[in-house]
Amino acid sequence: DTVVVSSYWDIETSDQVDSAGGVGKTTAEMKTASTYFGWGCDAVWVIDEGNDYPHLVWENTPGELITNLPGYAGGSGEPNDPYLIATAEQLNSIGVSVCHWDKHFKLISDIDLDGVIFNIIGIRTMPFTGVFDGNDHTISNFTYGSPETNYVGLFGCVGPNAEIKDLGLVDPNVNGDHYVGALVGWLEDGTVTGCFAVGGSVTGAYVGGLVGWNGEGTVSNSYATGAVNGRGRNHLVGGLVGWNDEGTVSNSYAAGAVY
Repeated sequence: DTVVVSSYWDIETSDQVDSAGGVGKTTAEMKTASTYFGWGCDAVWVIDEGNDYPHLVWENTPGELITNLPGYAGGSGEPNDPYLIATAEQLNSIGVSVCHWDKHFKLISDIDLDGVIFNIIGIRTMPFTGVFDGNDHTISNFTYGSPETNYVGLFGCVGPNAEIKDLGLVDPNVNGDHYVGALVGWLEDGTVTGCFAVGGSVTGAYVGGLVGWNGEGTVSNSYATGAVNGRGRNHLVGGLVGWNDEGTVSNSYAAGAVY
């Protein structure tokens, strides 16, 4: 069964008063620390009370200067030696390296995908089952516009044992058919934790600000603030997750407009 605990959405910015899961709060309540009692705010979240929504603690961590290298920036793809990703080119190479979709990756720099024709990671018949550690970095301007394509997101399909963590998307603009999310289109299983998508917009059916469809996966300590646009008949739309089937959502929120 679907499990949604300690998760909220802004009923004013979304203009939605009902949801299949979570608790609707006013904008003022969403910017009040007491709303998030039990989230472990000191260790995971920080809030400028009365002025902003919660943010993940790692968002204020400064990055490190790196030198761009051809191919992956290092590593072997193993748990203790992940492939290191430092550039847009290296990130985009994952999508065409199907044999690496069960490997471990670690982002070591903020990346701007402006102007990049992105190769989506993971397909329905071969989902991503590895680990992607955002390492407290962001990916900006992820853009994908193909309204006839299913399973659309930075990660199109994510399967068992996969983990995507500590990654932020800034101004993603994603347009697909069914199962569309800024970060994950189809979360069959696996875990998304410590992630966010801010700004931008996501459009499709079974569409969510962060995850489109959550089958039996887990989304925790994450949020989305971009606009979500439903399209077509019988579509399901959510500020954070479009369709939470038998998945789990905890300590997460959405604050974007939902249409």
